[in-house]
Amino acid sequence: MKKSLWFFGLFLFIAIQGCVSLPASPPGTKPTITHAFMNMERGRYGSILKIYIEADDPKGYMFRIATVVDQVGYGHYPTDWIYLKPQYQHHLIGYLQWNTFSYHASWMP
Repeated sequence: MKKSLWFFGLFLFIAIQGCVSLPASPPGTKPTITHAFMNMERGRYGSILKIYIEADDPKGYMFRIATVVDQVGYGHYPTDWIYLKPQYQHHLIGYLQWNTFSYHASWMP
């Protein structure tokens, strides 16, 4: 009885913690992508895709960028996280490079 009461209390505590959320960010403090474009519309197997990006964060809390790729005929690639150095957390200009799969090579460069 005492053991089941303890498990019920633990379950209740975990359930209540799941309902707690962080407060919303004040307006104007979220990172914003100001410009983004890709170097080509469609790529062949083995081509290198570059996604040029410019992003700003007024507070300087932009410490990583998530990239997600869906490929027709293949499916969904897992999310890739790019961590930024401290000097780029306020303003970032650069590109993300994705090396596509090639049937002519047994490894990706």
